Formats: sequence, C-alpha cells, structure tokens
Amino acid sequence: MEKVRKCVINARVSTREQKEGYSLDVQTDELRNYAHVNRMIIGKEFVYVESASKQGRTHFEEMIAYVLANPDITDILAEKTDRILRNLNDFTLIQDLARSRGVNIHLLKEGQIVSKETKSQDWLVQAFFALMATHYTMNLAEESMKGVLQKAKSG
Repeated sequence: MEKVRKCVINARVSTREQKEGYSLDVQTDELRNYAHVNRMIIGKEFVYVESASKQGRTHFEEMIAYVLANPDITDILAEKTDRILRNLNDFTLIQDLARSRGVNIHLLKEGQIVSKETKSQDWLVQAFFALMATHYTMNLAEESMKGVLQKAKSG
C-alpha cells in the first residue's frame, strides 16, 4: 500500500497590487491541481502577500515552523524558487528541510523536486536559482535608489 503524502502549499506575491491581480489565484489553483494529480493531501495552505527579500518573513517562518511541528508533512509545493525564497538564508532552511528532514520541495515551473536524494549538481542548480533571486532583489533595490536620488537632484 502506498504511503499517503501530505503537503503544504506556498503561494506568495510581493505586493498588494499583485494580490489584486490573478497571480495568487493562479498559483494556488496550479498547486492544488498538482497535489491532486500526485495524490497528496493538503495539510495547510500558506497564501500571502510578503516580500521575500527581507529577513524575518512572518508567513514563510510560519510555514517552516508548521512543517517542523508536523512530521507527517512530506512535501512543500511552490510555483518556483522565487515564490518561496529570495535570499540565501531561506535557501539554507529549505535545503536543510530536504536533506535533514526528508521533505520534498516541488518547484512546478522549474520542473524540480529537491529532496534527500537530490544529487549535488541539482543542488547547484537550485543554488543558482536562489542566487538569481537574491540578485534580482538586490538589483531592484539599487535601481529604485537611483530613481529616488535622481528625483531628489531634480527637486
């Protein structure tokens, strides 16, 4: 008999404007469908608006705590790397859940499932995705600051 797999869904957008669009609905629908097709029971859904670039992310930390407190959770579903993390500290947490706790991390758009059995070259690919997400956030902050400084110079 096949063991029942229980998952959590992680769907995130960065801004209220994105929430008003369809991004959260699309993510959630895709993740629910993926869970259904793969015969997973959804233990909890974490659907939220929160920047992934800052430390101390309330909803992300709640998800991690929930997974740690519920050993029957075997899988985390996310649309892609940058929906679940945008900094290397969070990448380390996710990697530890997979490698030490045996939690499978499904990244639908990237076609990746990282797990305890993931080979080093696949972790390298995931590390690159995490680095690209980190770079995106840092670059966006720099570009925003240039605009602010230019406006200040212009009066």
